[in-house]
Amino acid sequence: MKLKAGQVYAILTGDYVGEMWVLMEWTKDKLSFLSIPNMLNRSAPYDRFQFGIANRIVEKADKLPTEVFKPLKEQYEQNLTH
Repeated sequence: MKLKAGQVYAILTGDYVGEMWVLMEWTKDKLSFLSIPNMLNRSAPYDRFQFGIANRIVEKADKLPTEVFKPLKEQYEQNLTH
């Protein structure tokens, strides 16, 4: 899976159903997101996220344009400091 900051994923089932997760950053083990509409930081282990994609728990949506992504990234970073 090719990762890009600003990519949006729809959560289709489970505890976070109805949320849209915007990818902010990642490591080889963990992906970090800002959840919309809650504006909360979320994270998922890479392997569990891949499982979610493969099993239609998570669905890839559109990538956000820079002018939309930028304030969301600022909110994500602000959440990290609080």
